[in-house]
Amino acid sequence: MLTAVNENEAMKALGERISAVIADIDLSEAGGSEDGGIRLAEQLAERGIRMPIILFSYAPGDHLPPWTARNTERHSQLGIHAFLDRNSDTFLDDLVEQLKALESLSPRRPT
Repeated sequence: MLTAVNENEAMKALGERISAVIADIDLSEAGGSEDGGIRLAEQLAERGIRMPIILFSYAPGDHLPPWTARNTERHSQLGIHAFLDRNSDTFLDDLVEQLKALESLSPRRPT
């Protein structure tokens, strides 16, 4: 597992082997931007790096984009697999469910 406190650190760490990104949308408290998670997804896409991305937010009304057909297509282009509400009582269960879904989609690595 690789950790980074904001989108800037995450982009610097791209040399590491990673298979998915889990990030808060608002990374401003860590020196990033209020939409840092989405910016990270955009920067990855601009560099041709495709991987599943799970974004979450403590303030979903402020940061989660509306689910319109246009935005859903854009989210898919960016590799955004899910948006989760961090305030939800089921957040951890939801996160585990999304990670299991990603695992079932990825090819098995030789052991």
